[in-house]
Amino acid sequence: RLGPDGKPVPWLAESVAVVSPTSVDVKIRSNAKFHDGKPITAEDVKFSFDYYIANNFAYFRPYFRNIDRVEVINSTAVRFYLKSPDASFVTNSLYMIPILPKHVWENIKDPGALSEDQLAQVLKVGSGPFRNPVWVRKEYISMEVFPDHFAYKGVDAGGFKVPSIKVSRITIRIYGDLEGVVNALITGQADATAVGLLPGHIDVLSKYDHISIIKGRSFALNADLMFNVRRSPFDLKLVRQALLYAVPYDHIINVILKGYGEKGYIIAPINSFWHNPNALSYTYNLTKARELLAMAGFTWDASGKIHYPANYTVKRD
Repeated sequence: RLGPDGKPVPWLAESVAVVSPTSVDVKIRSNAKFHDGKPITAEDVKFSFDYYIANNFAYFRPYFRNIDRVEVINSTAVRFYLKSPDASFVTNSLYMIPILPKHVWENIKDPGALSEDQLAQVLKVGSGPFRNPVWVRKEYISMEVFPDHFAYKGVDAGGFKVPSIKVSRITIRIYGDLEGVVNALITGQADATAVGLLPGHIDVLSKYDHISIIKGRSFALNADLMFNVRRSPFDLKLVRQALLYAVPYDHIINVILKGYGEKGYIIAPINSFWHNPNALSYTYNLTKARELLAMAGFTWDASGKIHYPANYTVKRD
């Protein structure tokens, strides 16, 4: 899992140790259980990764393709051997790949052949803090709390204190649009939402005393501008820079987003470890944008239309 600071914290794993550039030891919690009461062991961890690799699951492929093999050290510890050093292994592979109960999945040779009902039955044996999902298509998914989960009464996850679970059931309702979400919050049909609401919705919800709005920086880029540098004219650095000077940053943040946003200049979010505050930043400056385009050889005619430089060859990928 990721903690509030964006750094990985142990969850099912009790600890992670980098033994060498290509080997990592993972110790799992001794009190972790599957929903059917059976303990989660190192054999389940090894089986899960082997199963994903053997069946070549496309979704998980980026997270297991650098794994050479997994070995069981003892009942609660495994060692991962990597094909090459991988700085993202802990934050990506260990974070993204779920652990399967070996006693449930080992006899399923072709998971793709399972019917929808068969898959639903198999997936009932998980290991999360909630269990026994009830799914009504296009309406909701409801789950009851799992009192034998290791975090049910609270847990220390690598220094991050996870509080005890206070609810007996959680229901995730499906709405067709954001207006439905907002109305559900107002009428009390929904207790919370993590969906990306629009600034106008925040203004409406702020008027209700029974609704609390939690604000924080996101680890995602919610609005970004990217260029296909294999295509003209975005293969020209001066053109890319000119376009960045043509973005009305303050207007977007203050008017369109009503203050719910911050300028970002690089792909790493402001609150991430990899953000570089000294990276080149841009401001809204159409004069500067025009100067850069002129330096790249672009010209304007009497009507204000912009033209490619003479003898310019258009590139398409």
